[in-house]
Amino acid sequence: MMEYIAYYRVSTKKQSLGLDAQQDIISTYVSHNGGIIVMEFQEKESGKDVHGESRLSNRPVLIAALNECKRIGATLIVAKVDRLTRDIEDGAHIYKNYSVRFCDHPDITPLELGIFLGMAQQEREFISQRTKQGMAKSTKRAGNPNLTIKTSEGLALIERNHQLIKENRKARADRATANVKAYAAIRYLKGTLRDKAFYLNKNGFVTTINKQWYPTSVSRLIARYS
Repeated sequence: MMEYIAYYRVSTKKQSLGLDAQQDIISTYVSHNGGIIVMEFQEKESGKDVHGESRLSNRPVLIAALNECKRIGATLIVAKVDRLTRDIEDGAHIYKNYSVRFCDHPDITPLELGIFLGMAQQEREFISQRTKQGMAKSTKRAGNPNLTIKTSEGLALIERNHQLIKENRKARADRATANVKAYAAIRYLKGTLRDKAFYLNKNGFVTTINKQWYPTSVSRLIARYS
């Protein structure tokens, strides 16, 4: 039986998938694909850049989890690719030297991993740039007596922007969770597309927009993760 070590990463700013969602995705995957979770590691990580060194050096819990994987020969399992890291070099190093399974892309190739990590790293850098630019603009406006916008108002706009980003991420996470659960449930299920749609509907699975499953939507789901 495959032994897994579960790794959960929760941002200090509560961004992306929360702990409960990650636990649910991983437990669902393991229960539907066989195996057992032998250890769990949870880490809070701010996502800030670590200048002059690898970002992995700022992830002591992840390092501990990887060391345990080596020690007992287990596979590290993560809910989503970007929960492992948003750094291309660190992700490539981990993928090359350890056994890792991503629930959202269980059969990911090195090329696909590089693409996903590149997108995640770029998003992190864009957010950092927007925050710095917003702070600079609000400070400049506050220092100009001809403008009515004060620093507190500028910061409020930045906070609202961050809130919208978090809401969009949560929506994407919820959609990803629904798809992962559904795919895990029918991945090894025998029968036609209609049979699989019936199984999902009968057992309470819904699509990303809370609708019932049809053969066409099941076909798209399988194509997405195959």
